[in-house]
Amino acid sequence: MSESGSKKAGAKRASKRAQRTSANATALPVLNVDDGLYLADEAERALFNRLSRLEGQVRGVKKMLTAHQSCDAMLMQVSAMKQAVNGIAAELL
Repeated sequence: MSESGSKKAGAKRASKRAQRTSANATALPVLNVDDGLYLADEAERALFNRLSRLEGQVRGVKKMLTAHQSCDAMLMQVSAMKQAVNGIAAELL
């Protein structure tokens, strides 16, 4: 597959993943504790897992930088990281 073909395939996968994520987005369960509101254990684990995946993406981009990979490939990953951060922020709201 050519480089532009693989970029298009990657973009399609990212688009489908974003559609699934937004379609499945629901409010996180929140507990009312003495000090205010806090996430239920299940919601906290879900956010922790998302942050761990984001951390892995950051490490991947750092490796790409060290390996002198193309800026286009790194920008694609940075765009995915931005979407991941936006998804985390949306769940917290």
